[in-house]
Amino acid sequence: MGGGLRNKTVVVVGRGSGIARAVVLAARSEGAHVVVAGRDRGALADAYADVADAGISA
Repeated sequence: MGGGLRNKTVVVVGRGSGIARAVVLAARSEGAHVVVAGRDRGALADAYADVADAGISA
């Protein structure tokens, strides 16, 4: 990836699954700071764990 989001802030609002999770992973892999908001704490925690599992600093 090109790193076009490096040091930018991306806000993702959603359940932390599906498209929202994919956006979080893609943005973090591009070097963005990501803020995630949603109502399902469990899904948000899972998304956070997926970022860590992918070897991307969370």
